[in-house]
Amino acid sequence: MMTAMEISGLLGHDGQVFNTASGNSIQDLCWAALGKREVDTSRDAEKFTFQDGSVITICGGGWDYGYTDCFCWQGEGHSNYCEVTNITDESSDNTNSTPANPGLS
Repeated sequence: MMTAMEISGLLGHDGQVFNTASGNSIQDLCWAALGKREVDTSRDAEKFTFQDGSVITICGGGWDYGYTDCFCWQGEGHSNYCEVTNITDESSDNTNSTPANPGLS
């Protein structure tokens, strides 16, 4: 099982739950799993990349599995403003016409 999935399980697989029943925060869990932390202050986002390649991205009131090369949530796909897709026009052919992560556009 991937590290991000294990952490998700400890939080009930609920992207709006940030603490375990015993009081450990998602950040505590990520640090304990030796996650490498990156921050995007312009989006108020952080992501943890684990040694097995799995990722958790945290932004505002939610978290989800993420991508290693950007701050988008896997559950939503890449946003139109993603640094990887380099799409900045909402009228493009991108399959997701709204930003993937609330508050990340």
